Amino acid sequence: MSKAGWLDRMQVISPCAAPWEQMNGNEQKRYCSECRKHVYDFSRMTRREVEALVINSGVSLCARTTRNPDGTLQTREAPAENTPDYYFITRRPSPLVIAAAAAALGLGAAGLTLPPLPALAAASAVTDQKSKKKDDRAHPGGAMAGLFGSVIDEAEAGIAGATLTLVSLKTGEVRRLVTDEDGFYRFSSLPPGAYSLKVVAGEYMRSEFAEIRLTTQAKRMDVTLRVPVMGKMGIPQIPLRALYRDSDLIVTARVGEVTEVEKKEFDRLLKINLLITSVLKGEVTDQVVDVYDHVYSRETGRFTPGDHLLLFLEECQPREGEKSRGGYEVSGWQSGFKRIPEEATAPWRDRIQELGAMMLADKPSAAEITEWLVRCIEDPATRWEGAADLLRSFETLRWDQEQQQRIEKECASGKCDQNDDPGSLSLRLLPGRRLGVKKGADRSRFAIALTAGQKERIAAALFRPDQISDADLPLAELVSHWDDPRFVPYFAKQLRAHEANPDGLAERLVEMIAARLGDRELSGLLEKYLKETGRFYEASQNQTEETADQDDTVEEEEAESDETTGQDEEETRSAEPDAEKEAEAAAARGKAVAAARRLMVSRALAIIENRLQHREADSPSTPAGK
Repeated sequence: MSKAGWLDRMQVISPCAAPWEQMNGNEQKRYCSECRKHVYDFSRMTRREVEALVINSGVSLCARTTRNPDGTLQTREAPAENTPDYYFITRRPSPLVIAAAAAALGLGAAGLTLPPLPALAAASAVTDQKSKKKDDRAHPGGAMAGLFGSVIDEAEAGIAGATLTLVSLKTGEVRRLVTDEDGFYRFSSLPPGAYSLKVVAGEYMRSEFAEIRLTTQAKRMDVTLRVPVMGKMGIPQIPLRALYRDSDLIVTARVGEVTEVEKKEFDRLLKINLLITSVLKGEVTDQVVDVYDHVYSRETGRFTPGDHLLLFLEECQPREGEKSRGGYEVSGWQSGFKRIPEEATAPWRDRIQELGAMMLADKPSAAEITEWLVRCIEDPATRWEGAADLLRSFETLRWDQEQQQRIEKECASGKCDQNDDPGSLSLRLLPGRRLGVKKGADRSRFAIALTAGQKERIAAALFRPDQISDADLPLAELVSHWDDPRFVPYFAKQLRAHEANPDGLAERLVEMIAARLGDRELSGLLEKYLKETGRFYEASQNQTEETADQDDTVEEEEAESDETTGQDEEETRSAEPDAEKEAEAAAARGKAVAAARRLMVSRALAIIENRLQHREADSPSTPAGK
């Protein structure tokens, strides 16, 4: 991950299912009434525009994104002069593309893998044979040109029903056609010349080609369409096991000198001298190593001289056209950087050394890794690392089971394809898209290997007397996967502790209890609260936009005016009331949301206590004397 640019490290960490087409706005920015935020389509913005937007928003924004085949974010850039106007798909999509497709479906990336390469090659060969047959029977003669090919998705499956619009740049003549069931298309009898092409298909991101030059020979052009991913952007936290695997060097070290070696418009490159105190993976020949770190231009950087850190590092790989500078960079971006006092590194050192010993074996067993994850959970320092990893395993297992049941049901009713083997979980996730999912994916085996004794140890780490925090949520979601009678009473007690002054954690507690009970009344109460508070934010957003529009109008009028004397003072005076109004509106909104949340939590507790009382009444009575 660290070998990509900082912008390409960003992913959708909280997917949004709101339809882009139903949002108000333009191609670049639309307002989502469900999320109460603006959503930006990165593919309709240049890379420089996206970088400026991310920096100015503090890396806290919602976006609609698409990945290129190499995993980088797709942006609207002018094509290079030597870029061909045709694309042949000759390799598998990158893991980032598969992760993007998984996020679009609300699935974990671990639940999606591709079929083996030979299967893909065979499928491509079949498509090419079909194309050649159609080409042989329909190729025009004479001096006319032709354009044909396939419209495919990331998994190289043909997309049926895609609409292609071809426009002559010379005459303006428009031709349209729709791909067949195999995703194949053909434009015949075209005058040679330059054309533009637009390809659109359902939920896929449309593809446009500004200029395609056609000669008297038919040209093949395969077009890949990708499913856009929409939601809150961020750089996802990576668990310890994955960090260990991807790192070349793991050390504890003290930060020495920090110097700036390169400065660009939006980011700076810093060189940090690390004074190593211990090596947990890899080898070094010197006690001082150099680490290079990119930071936003307006930030000071995360490395402060004198700090003691646990760092997961990768060897620097020069980008295209750059010279190798040696040294290392942080693996996993934020995840591989942990500020830990030297006296508190023991739990991390123990877990990392245990993991390293296991990795010396050819293939550690699922039972060994599962036990290691449980030990991570039992120690507060590494609790999140183990809980997040095991939670992904349970989510993958649940998804596999649900899809297995769905395919078996479809096959029993005669709806599945002849090639759909329920045992292999080869399934159609969306019309025209096919992604293979291996049975018993790597992560799900840890959930399967978890024993009853290990579950009890994990539950003991959760059901402790002190108050939980947001960091405990992965652990709470993990325990919710098995039927523990202590779950609802424990979280009801935690919710009562937040009743007087509930925060965002209280909302999550209500949500988890409602899901565990399967209670419609409780879920309805939470949904109503979220809609009510959403209106507060939406009204505030609309008011802010109106004020911004008025400010833009004033600025335009002032720019046209020749009067410059005292303009700065006038702008300052006019801005002060707006800032005061905005602060007053924010305070009023905060009070309204806090009042609504207190009311929601109070009513939720009444419902939960009622359900618990009924549960106790329905349970067998305790024999006398016990």
